[in-house]
Amino acid sequence: MRLRLILLLLVSLPAAAQPLGDAAGLVGDWLTEDGGGVIAITPCDRGLCGRIVGISAVGRGPAPPPDYAGRPRCGGWLLNAAPIEPGVADGEITNPDNGTVWRVRLRAAGPDRLDLRGYVLLPALGQTQHWTRYRGALGTDCRME
Repeated sequence: MRLRLILLLLVSLPAAAQPLGDAAGLVGDWLTEDGGGVIAITPCDRGLCGRIVGISAVGRGPAPPPDYAGRPRCGGWLLNAAPIEPGVADGEITNPDNGTVWRVRLRAAGPDRLDLRGYVLLPALGQTQHWTRYRGALGTDCRME
């Protein structure tokens, strides 16, 4: 039993020990594939964290809609991931519409493109979205300008 635990720890160490510098291509403001939001991915104690910093003004009233729990979407944290190799991180992402948590793999696909694969069990059992680096302005109320 001890040997199994030690082996498990040794196998998981390389992924956990990746320096954040290897994930530098993942850090920044990213426009979601549907253009409905901007997610800021920043370093945090878990490796990388993502929060909503922009919401499209299309189809919404004077304030951004709340998330699944009734909290404001603007500033809401929805992503945490740890670098596993240069330009790649694994973690979890929460759907702000319904609270569903998915496993996620982030991969820098160039300086201005991020491939985000949400999945269950294995990355092969998932779907990929392509996010692009957001260079526009953001209002204090999360409106994308």
